[in-house]
Amino acid sequence: MSLIKNVDGIINRFCQYFSGALLGVIAVVCALQVFCRYVLNNSLSWSEEIMRYLFIWLVMFATTITVKHGSGASVDIFAGLFRRHARRLYALILYAALAVGGIVFIIFGWRMTVSTMPSLSAALRIPMGYVYLCVPVSGAIIVLHCITAILDEFTAKKEDEKI
Repeated sequence: MSLIKNVDGIINRFCQYFSGALLGVIAVVCALQVFCRYVLNNSLSWSEEIMRYLFIWLVMFATTITVKHGSGASVDIFAGLFRRHARRLYALILYAALAVGGIVFIIFGWRMTVSTMPSLSAALRIPMGYVYLCVPVSGAIIVLHCITAILDEFTAKKEDEKI
């Protein structure tokens, strides 16, 4: 159990740093594009495309962070209506649904990644599969976060029973 929690924490920390780095690179490329366009009168042909692809990766990795911290969109009004044990069941159902969504990301994201690998992007000429690779990767991380959260709910239940 502690190994899974440690791996989960390390991966979440990586996602946080990686998302921050992506945001920084997007900001630098955007500033560079503005400088080149308005000061040098020569627009960069690749800047918009790379910012778009980096933003896609940023959103997918930020999604994993929201799942880890339980700050994703949910209907919290229902949780307040339930007693403690029903709230746990509600949380388990939510994390199970998120895990199913992560599995869908893995399966269909991988299919999309493989099928778009021969296609090249217009400006950067990179395989489009690399852009879509963030979908199955983030799906796997979401599933890991959900498994950890579900295990935490079960261990918290056992600890409450001891008291």
